[in-house]
Amino acid sequence: MIDPARHRLVAMIHVSECLPAGLALGPDDHLLVGCSDDAVAAGFAPRSLIIDLHARKIVATIRQVGGSDEVGYDPGSGRYYLAAVANTHGPVLGVIDARRDAWLENIPTGKHAHSVAADPHSGQVFVPIAADGTIKDCSNGCVDVFGGK
Repeated sequence: MIDPARHRLVAMIHVSECLPAGLALGPDDHLLVGCSDDAVAAGFAPRSLIIDLHARKIVATIRQVGGSDEVGYDPGSGRYYLAAVANTHGPVLGVIDARRDAWLENIPTGKHAHSVAADPHSGQVFVPIAADGTIKDCSNGCVDVFGGK
């Protein structure tokens, strides 16, 4: 935690077996921490963490999705989204209910799918996919679009 007025580090919240990559601030000052694909490569189980910034402690460990690079929060849907490129059974878009700090689902994505963006107005979630010859009509790479109102 950094004091913006003094430009100083004022506190650290320690995590273990994670190697954090992505961070997303959600409701009630909860912070989603995406434990990275490097953490999985180092032998740690894929997982994601939710930290209460007021209490400065982990309040939820989500074991159903991990190995994430980028994560995001969509205030329109009240959901966190994770680009979990190193998830246990292959790359997925992980979805977590940010109001309940609870995992909802994993949606398969594709090779090198390590970024995510959500549009709070349309409800759409975007994940870029690298060309690998296994996805029809994606010979030069593409962007998967999920959801929508």
